[in-house]
Amino acid sequence: MFQQSNWKGKTELRPAELAYLASGGDMTHTLLVMIVDLVHRVLKTNWQDCEFAPYEKEIALKIKDHLQTKASERVAQVLPIPKKRERVGIGLIFFAWRVYQFVWQKLRHVVAKVIKDPLHLKKYFSPTLIMRLLTEIFGSGLEEIVGREIEVDMQANQLLLLPGEYQRQSKFRRKQLWLAVVVVTLSACILPFVLLAHSLPWQAIACFIVASSLNAILFRTIWFVRKFIPLYSEVKDVLEHVKREDVRLVILRLVIAFITWFTRFAFAFLTLFVLFGEVFIIKFAWALDMGIVAVSVIGLTFCFLADLELALHLRRLDLGFMPTREANRLVLEYRKKLEDVSPFETFKSVLLTKEYDPQFSEILALYGIETLWLLI
Repeated sequence: MFQQSNWKGKTELRPAELAYLASGGDMTHTLLVMIVDLVHRVLKTNWQDCEFAPYEKEIALKIKDHLQTKASERVAQVLPIPKKRERVGIGLIFFAWRVYQFVWQKLRHVVAKVIKDPLHLKKYFSPTLIMRLLTEIFGSGLEEIVGREIEVDMQANQLLLLPGEYQRQSKFRRKQLWLAVVVVTLSACILPFVLLAHSLPWQAIACFIVASSLNAILFRTIWFVRKFIPLYSEVKDVLEHVKREDVRLVILRLVIAFITWFTRFAFAFLTLFVLFGEVFIIKFAWALDMGIVAVSVIGLTFCFLADLELALHLRRLDLGFMPTREANRLVLEYRKKLEDVSPFETFKSVLLTKEYDPQFSEILALYGIETLWLLI
């Protein structure tokens, strides 16, 4: 699959290993991907022919028993949409919630018609079954055992650093990051003096620093929150691959296009409004040149954004997760391999073929289990 390197570790990753590396060691995400992958593998492969990693064996046995017990039962489908809540506020919030419900329900109806299930496998991938298995794993304490086993296995395969090497490298990286934080912060503090080329009152300096700090926090928060727009990218992918034309799909495509452009416009407007507002306030408060003030505020904002990113990297070091360079290279190669692969088409293949293929599990490992919730 991949080009061979001169190292003695692995050249391919199991879906659970890919999920663990891609998520920064998030065991909940890793277990969800592992459950989906093992369900797929157990359904399509003879038990005697299945090859499990040491950390997969206990969960595979639990899944096998669960599937045998529930094979004759109808697994209820549960939409991963929260129950209708009481109205919180009015106007835009309620409208956005109703639009999301409309898109979700209509698109699920379209997907149900388009995705064929001749082998009757879809019920085994239902959110109810997957979450029930996850609950049982956490309830039995198995996630701690699996977490330790997957770390040991990945360390043995040179995907994670050994504890001694981790301590040495994390200490070195921490020094590098703190040095970068100090340099960036000092650069940010002296920027207004360099640009304005004369003494500033302390109130102006404080205003520059506070405004730019708040900008950095606001923009980083928006960048973080946008990832939680429910299933936005998955909805777009499904719409792009449904080869049908009817009124329902036309409406859905228009809604998605509206959300796309509205989000971009709102972010651009908010950014410009905040920046220009601060520039005007500082300009008229201290009679400074507008162009220089604008450059100072924007420059300081970027400096503090860099500080925030460096602080986040420091936080990740404290979590005790550090993959090797080869592990990072493998994850990058998987991302390149799967960047143009459609989850929609891949899941159709899962339901139509009798052979096990890990590609859909790899997509879930990289982009999240939410993709499966939309397609079921």
